Amino acid sequence: MSEIDIKVYIPPYNKQNFYSLMGKYFAERVYRRKLPYLINTPSTIWFLLMNKERIIGFSSIQISNEFIDIGDVFVEDENDDTRKYLLEKVLFFIDKKCERKCVRISLKKDQYLNNLKHYCFKQYRETKNYLFFRREINEQD
Repeated sequence: MSEIDIKVYIPPYNKQNFYSLMGKYFAERVYRRKLPYLINTPSTIWFLLMNKERIIGFSSIQISNEFIDIGDVFVEDENDDTRKYLLEKVLFFIDKKCERKCVRISLKKDQYLNNLKHYCFKQYRETKNYLFFRREINEQD
């Protein structure tokens, strides 16, 4: 992943610049079907996985009083190694820059990442299409 870089957008950020990169994921039907829960709020922190000036993946976090929720971990090539790399970058940011809170993530069943246990995540729920994981505060050491 030599030419790969992460762009982090922490509010307040230049929305015109952000949407010039991310607009298609919010607008185009093909992505709306793949990412039905994709949303941007005034407090969302975004992680864009870039190859030169092209997005090859992204994720986000939403911080509330009780939790840090990791949004979709989307990669264009649907490669598990790329997805793991992106998730590792998000978790590194959380561990270094965020207040210690319970961290939650939900993944489509076909996107399950077997390295979640390595980061102390435990499954707490399952639906027809999704698996839900959490990492408690006392397990983040």
